[in-house]
Amino acid sequence: MADRPITFTLATAGGSRDIGATTDDAGVATVSAAELTTDGGAIPVGTYGPTGSWGVLASFAGADGCAAVAGAAALTVTPRTPTITFTAPTAKTYGDAPFALGVSSSAGDDLGAPALTLTYAPATVCDADPNAAASARIVGAGRCTITASQSAGANANYADATAVAHTFDITKATPVIAWELPAAITYGAALSAAQLGASAGFGGVPLAGSYRYSIGMSTVSVGTVLPAGGYQLGVTFTPTDGDNYASATGEVALTVDKAPLAVTAKETKKVYGVALPTFEVTYGLFVNGDTVQTGSAGAPRSRPLRRPAAPSVAMT
Repeated sequence: MADRPITFTLATAGGSRDIGATTDDAGVATVSAAELTTDGGAIPVGTYGPTGSWGVLASFAGADGCAAVAGAAALTVTPRTPTITFTAPTAKTYGDAPFALGVSSSAGDDLGAPALTLTYAPATVCDADPNAAASARIVGAGRCTITASQSAGANANYADATAVAHTFDITKATPVIAWELPAAITYGAALSAAQLGASAGFGGVPLAGSYRYSIGMSTVSVGTVLPAGGYQLGVTFTPTDGDNYASATGEVALTVDKAPLAVTAKETKKVYGVALPTFEVTYGLFVNGDTVQTGSAGAPRSRPLRRPAAPSVAMT
């Protein structure tokens, strides 16, 4: 009784649809994965038949000496439970652009299916991108949880889908330090904004915050006077918005040149045959309160000069 054509009819008050099948060697015809639709649309949840002309109707027209035969069975349609597929978002950084979410539902193409809903928490960290569907927008640094759900609500043809939630971290953004290499200064000149002129920003936007300048472990500031030499100036920027921005550091090289000194000898006169007078020299242009080793800046310093030996004359 193999290969006999059987016609199955799905019949409801909304319409009907025929599905063809053939019998196997045991004389059994099977239909699987058939769409529960008729010419009137999707078959709603419920039980149809087998009374009257509703239900699943099976018929054989008769062939090869076999008589025609028909039968009916109840058609029971249960609510569909959608399955949500949601790919976990990767870690983000504050300031990153909105991004699409890899989320879908097995009932996504069904007419009349309940909507797939996305919720974001907390709202201070992430929310929905207003410019694109199924996309997220970063609001602040922290930990964001996005939940995908599909509730049937009053739709009797569907059951609630199992919600899927993913949590991911949004790290603080690191500011960018801009700091031009300062020109060399001369000993005695105090540090100013020309040397301590670092600025911080992110994405081309300046950031508010405080700056701590240092050389090694020592703090320097406007007004600090450094000895002559080479230095590596460092800066640590602490943003006002510490919730969303991390601290940042930078450094530049600075050279402090030696300051020049003025040495002036006091003019004096000597009479021939008289002992040499004391010669005096004055040092000037000291800065930063510095002095000569023997006294305050500008104090005279004397150094005696030896009288040259008299020339010898031979008498004959």
